[in-house]
Amino acid sequence: MTSRVLSPTDLHAYIPHRGPNLLLDQLVIRADGKEGIGEVLVLPGDARGRELFGRLGPGGVPCWSEPFLGEILALCGIVLVRDELTAMGKEGVFSMVSRIAIGRLLRLDRPVRARAELMRSRSGFWQFGGGIEQDGEVIFSGEFMAGAGSIAGIGCQAAQTAPTPTPVTALPAGLLDWKAPHLRFIDGCAAFDPVARTAAFTYRYPVDHPFVPGHFPNAALMMGMTQWQAVADGAWALHRLLGHDGEITVNGRLRRHCGAEIVDVRELTLSVEDGLPRISATKRLAFREPVRPGDDLIVEVAAV
Repeated sequence: MTSRVLSPTDLHAYIPHRGPNLLLDQLVIRADGKEGIGEVLVLPGDARGRELFGRLGPGGVPCWSEPFLGEILALCGIVLVRDELTAMGKEGVFSMVSRIAIGRLLRLDRPVRARAELMRSRSGFWQFGGGIEQDGEVIFSGEFMAGAGSIAGIGCQAAQTAPTPTPVTALPAGLLDWKAPHLRFIDGCAAFDPVARTAAFTYRYPVDHPFVPGHFPNAALMMGMTQWQAVADGAWALHRLLGHDGEITVNGRLRRHCGAEIVDVRELTLSVEDGLPRISATKRLAFREPVRPGDDLIVEVAAV
């Protein structure tokens, strides 16, 4: 057996993402099928539109928005079980991400190399681990657990809007100006308790969000990594409301207005560099329910 080298066109046959959401330039699957090595480089004017996944770092340098490094690693891993999923007539659905560590922001205009290893396969669940490096240094690491699901069945359900308006106040001025509007996943403050050090924020996932066409075609779902970013945005807003200067660690969750939990996030830490936040660690993301375009959401965070 020999290694397989997959181009973005080849990857369309393996995973349902399309357009810029199919982030990889190339994926090499090792001969034993246990390891996937992906390469990505996004230069200014990227023909595939992947600058959508960038943010500003210190000094105004374009960098990867941290959660989409997780998406790169997930894409490298899920392809390793494509044949098994195809035999089941299913797609890969990630249920948990854990032990995430991010050493610094990664430049968008320099190559990144991701390596995902299939660690365990049991009863329709798969666990991957790996990391992402830039300039020869491993910057991002984490573990992913995936199961099999019918994305078409999930995606055809109707959006869930809030039954009654939630009283909200405006976010602090300039709170999220370091990234483009489509990467801001809170839009108002619904509650803030400075004594308990908790807050709740609102967000509606737009039906015309630029990520919608590529995740997934004909069955649009909000990317799990953007759900992580929503909680990180809530953490940064809480940080500002509390008047903090240094890092902050929160537990948080994304839920519906009815109370149903979408994602539970444990020990998410934001570090601050030149006044800008970055995710430096997260102990666990546990995904409970999908989000569809048009859904109204609540982001809850509590400092720990």
